[in-house]
Amino acid sequence: MWMLANKRPSPDISKYYPKTYYSLKKVSSKPDNYFVSFLRQQRAQYGMFGKNLIGKFVSRLSRVPQYYEWFKKTKTG
Repeated sequence: MWMLANKRPSPDISKYYPKTYYSLKKVSSKPDNYFVSFLRQQRAQYGMFGKNLIGKFVSRLSRVPQYYEWFKKTKTG
């Protein structure tokens, strides 16, 4: 048991997972532009509180994530 506790883990764990494993995918380092971020925030406010006109319009174009409904039901946010 002592030997297992002192053994360092391998820095490359990708060999233990298939190549299609979701967390091994490269993420884009390109940040969202300001306008896209603004629209997402408006959609989030509409999804949580139901009182944002821009968010209402955006949510008709792209679906509001389901977890906003959960937030509304638990009255969090």
